[in-house]
Amino acid sequence: MIIRDLYDLYERYAADPKKSGQTPPEGMSAEKVFWEIVLSENGELKNILSLSQGGSKNDNEHTVMLVPRPLNERRSSNVRPYFLCDTAEYLFGLGSTEKRNKSRELHENVLKHCDDFVADAVRKFFSQSLPMGQWDVGRLEDILSFKQANNKSNLLVFYVENFAGEGFFAHERPSVIDAWNRYRTENPESSTSGQCSVTSEKAMLARVFLPVTGFAGAQSSGASLISFNCDSFNSYGKTQAYNASVSERVAFGAGTALKMLLSDPERKVHLGDTTFTFWSDRPSPDEDSLLTHFLGGNDGNKVAEDSAIVDRVRNAIEGIKNGRPFSMSFNPDVRYYVLGISPNAARLSVRFFETATLGEVAEHYGQYLRDIEMVGVRETSLFQLIRQCAVQRKYENIPSTLVNPCVQAMLTGGRFPRSLLSTLLSRMRADHGSNNSWDIGQRASLIKACLVRTRRVSGIPSIRESEIDVALNRDNNNVGYLLGRLFAVMERAQSEALGTTNATIRDKYIGSASVTPARVMPTLMHGCQNHLSDLRKKKPGLNVILEKELDEIVGKKLSDNPYPGTLSMEDQGEFFIGYYQERVDLWTSHKQNGSESNETADSRLSEN
Repeated sequence: MIIRDLYDLYERYAADPKKSGQTPPEGMSAEKVFWEIVLSENGELKNILSLSQGGSKNDNEHTVMLVPRPLNERRSSNVRPYFLCDTAEYLFGLGSTEKRNKSRELHENVLKHCDDFVADAVRKFFSQSLPMGQWDVGRLEDILSFKQANNKSNLLVFYVENFAGEGFFAHERPSVIDAWNRYRTENPESSTSGQCSVTSEKAMLARVFLPVTGFAGAQSSGASLISFNCDSFNSYGKTQAYNASVSERVAFGAGTALKMLLSDPERKVHLGDTTFTFWSDRPSPDEDSLLTHFLGGNDGNKVAEDSAIVDRVRNAIEGIKNGRPFSMSFNPDVRYYVLGISPNAARLSVRFFETATLGEVAEHYGQYLRDIEMVGVRETSLFQLIRQCAVQRKYENIPSTLVNPCVQAMLTGGRFPRSLLSTLLSRMRADHGSNNSWDIGQRASLIKACLVRTRRVSGIPSIRESEIDVALNRDNNNVGYLLGRLFAVMERAQSEALGTTNATIRDKYIGSASVTPARVMPTLMHGCQNHLSDLRKKKPGLNVILEKELDEIVGKKLSDNPYPGTLSMEDQGEFFIGYYQERVDLWTSHKQNGSESNETADSRLSEN
């Protein structure tokens, strides 16, 4: 199914005139090229020029070119030359004469029947046996040092100038490409034919799948979506990718489509060790912008420059959040495919695959926005919120087991994994949400999404006395929610009575108060009474507000069993929601005493 969808995408790209210069035909590949070898008609080396936009050998820029490549372009530690586009080791023999000899042999075999002055120049270049001292060795060493310093491939191509001064890239000459295609036909990589499992056509089957490079954690030579490299994976005497029974054309097309998707920054999002990419069943740039927003990716300069699209996306998101249809602005029938993959040595592991129409995705995304909505918390993508589960909020520390279930829950409307709730609670106990001013609010919004979605999916009826709202719900009688509110009042009383301290009760006790309240709450309540006694003299207005809150929480609702021995995981989640919402409510402008201005209160609220 995934291979079929990727192959269909390649066929669509290949037939699209707008992508004719970007979509490699079979036997070609889009590669990043940094240098051009300038040859005369006689094959003499005239110069080596940088193809970077800045023209400097230390410039990180490059030019993407369609160059000849075999289906199995992985060479690892083997000596295997590439045609017309390769490294300096193969084209010049710098550091390895064996590699240049192999490259000369390949170019002779491919170009021996090609009647073209460009082909003749390349052949003459390889036929020369001039000592390295007569070539620009320093320039070649600069190329290799550029590769080592920047961890980039130092690919070079041939540029041949005729006697009239006109220049041509060798890999762009039709006669040279025809010679390359003849060579591939006469020297097939596969000798096995069969029925393709994707198209059902009789064709030559692929021995290997097109490798994709650029994945951190994968082999530098590339990783494949289809790979059979152990005897235990083989069946019926078949080896390697023959087990998948995929034709060479399908393997090339699907692999090329995947490479094109992953090379487009507007079509991929990284989260942890997983890379998510998406595509549609038809050209739909505006709808792509909307889905990119759903996934939390960078919508790119193209969209940023089009203010009309930006406004439409914003209006659509606002409408989706409020449950309004958006079919007047975007086509809801466009079908999208979302693929999540991660590297595993020489393989690409499929972590996630989902397909749905834009209308279906928008409906579920709107529900997601309503589920995570929280007072004082700015609308944030799921990918940013999940960072709250990571140590130091670093992407590389995001638990890999959380990523795919959370994305699936957002796109399909299913429940979030229980491990998301437990991880958020663990992070709160570990750092108390004190690293950044927005941490507690973002974690509370994710906890809210976990709880309300689980109840909805489980069919638990929503009643006011247990409902988790966007803002403070004074009718919510959940013991965890009430204890969280109580803790926020205690913290406010301490901060107003003592001012700045080295450690607050949040720093010392919020973890134990959320799990085993009976152990710490009585002590904290005793301290709170002392702080309120001080406030009666310093800030009587604020003291009245805090005592009213305590009377509502403890006197009316926690009187029967004020401090249970332990709280369940769900009640712990409600604890932090109640704590955050009460904290925000206490800082809102209408509850400030005379010593603090409304502007200060608003600024503290915005930090959350």
